[in-house]
Order: sequence, then structure tokens, then C-alpha cells
Amino acid sequence: MGHKPIAIDLINSQAKPFIFVETDEQGNLVQEKWDRGLDDLVYASSYYAKIMPPGANSFTKDSYLEKVKLEVYITDSRVIFRCLKYNKRGIDIATTPLELLYNFGSRAIAAQMRKGKVLLGQVRYEWIQQIHYRKKYNWLSKDTLMLVYTDTDKNMWSFEIGFTNGTDLPHLANNILKRASRYRMAMQGEKGEKEKQFYIDFSEGGTIKPAAGPKETSFIILPNHCLAPLGEDKRPDW
Repeated sequence: MGHKPIAIDLINSQAKPFIFVETDEQGNLVQEKWDRGLDDLVYASSYYAKIMPPGANSFTKDSYLEKVKLEVYITDSRVIFRCLKYNKRGIDIATTPLELLYNFGSRAIAAQMRKGKVLLGQVRYEWIQQIHYRKKYNWLSKDTLMLVYTDTDKNMWSFEIGFTNGTDLPHLANNILKRASRYRMAMQGEKGEKEKQFYIDFSEGGTIKPAAGPKETSFIILPNHCLAPLGEDKRPDW
């Protein structure tokens, strides 16, 4: 169903470059030249992937993980997610009876099934159409970053990452916006004057307007995105 933002992959599974995240045999991320480093790292504690199919008017939960250590890498070309220790319950990608057992089994089963696998995902700057963030407002809520994109089947995805460790959420969201704006400005293809000005403004210090109330979401809509997983031919000539 469309291009999911995160999935369980075999380590070194010969994933197709650009479309999926690559790793080596130890599960280490393979850096692309457009990343320009993998040192900007924060840790999240949960994620929810939500989908809104064509014709629908609201998002529904597709998959999720809670109470995990999710690595979130902010690079110059994409946001990468990796989790090495997790319980697969909640991840709806079962394809075999064994994986169905894994979905509904115990943590011991999950630990055994994790061997040789890693949870990987990415949202590339070619794809991002919206960036949202919402600060924690009561003891039940979390600081939450949301990255929204649409795939080639016209499904809209909201990838929501939860933080519980005091992450500077506005800085994180604006860091992604700045890097995405610089990247999109350098991408191949013609750009209108308004689009260029948007990228200039937000690559040089513009920020997402904070929400008016504590329960509201701060957000920004980026112009002229690619449908996931397209856009490889528009990469900057770096």
C-alpha cells in the first residue's frame, strides 16, 4: 500500500538506493554523498505512521512503535530513522505465518525474530510537503514532530515521532526546514519566483510560526514536492 515511511528490513538486504535506506552487514547506515554527514542525531521514544487514502478526509493509524529508542538522523538530504531494539507488535507488515506469530507473540519471540533485522525508514527532502510540531501540553502528551508527504498512489502519510527526553522541538523542526529548503533550492528543474523566495527565506533563518495555543500544532507547507518515492533524477549536482 503506497510507499510506507518505515519498515523492517534485512540487514544488508540490497535495498534499492534512494527508495530505501541502505546498511552494511552490521546494520550501520550507508551514507550518501548528499547526506554530508550522519552526525546530527537525536533520539525519539515512539513513532506513529498514519495514512489518508485518496478520497478520505482524515488520517488512520497504519503502524506504530512505543517505548523504544529510535535514532533520528537529520542530514542535508533526508531524515533517517533506525531502531535496533524493538517489539514488532504494532508494525503491520506481516507476510508469513511466522511473521504473524511475531506480530502477536511475546517479547522473547520478538527478540529472536529481530536477529539479523533492523527497523529503518526515511523521509527525503524531495518528498516533504508539510512539517508540523506540537509541544507536550500535559502528562499524557509528548513533544511530537510530524513529517507529511504523499506517495505515487496518492496516499498522504503523516509520520509522527514522539520525544520524551527534553528535545528542543522548535529547533529540530526548523533545522529540518532549513536543510530541506537548501536542498530543494539546489535540486534540478525550474522553479518559480515564489518557490525560490520561500527556499531563500527559510534557508537563511526563517522559522515556522509558533502555534497560538499550547494544544495547537505549529506547521508549514513546502512548495512543489515530489511524490514518494520519486525525485532521484532531481537531486542536486553536489
